[in-house]
Amino acid sequence: MDAASQELTAARIAEIVSRVPGVAALDGGMFGEVATYLPHERILGVRLRDDGSVDVHVTAYRGVPLPQLAARIRRALAENVRIDVTIADIVEPG
Repeated sequence: MDAASQELTAARIAEIVSRVPGVAALDGGMFGEVATYLPHERILGVRLRDDGSVDVHVTAYRGVPLPQLAARIRRALAENVRIDVTIADIVEPG
């Protein structure tokens, strides 16, 4: 995948995931290592793998059932690729 198509894909994934109910934010990890690195931009919380799979790292709101949140994220993306969801942290709503 070239940089332009990665940018669109990673940006679109980030946009979709951030709108899933229960997701507080995308999470780039302790050192920002979970990201898609592009010229002049870094999309945190979304990592596109060479095998075509996608890693998504999020912070969830407390009280949201985490297995259901991961399932909602996968359904929202509706991709025909493997999507690994990591809940990196939990925060209080509001």
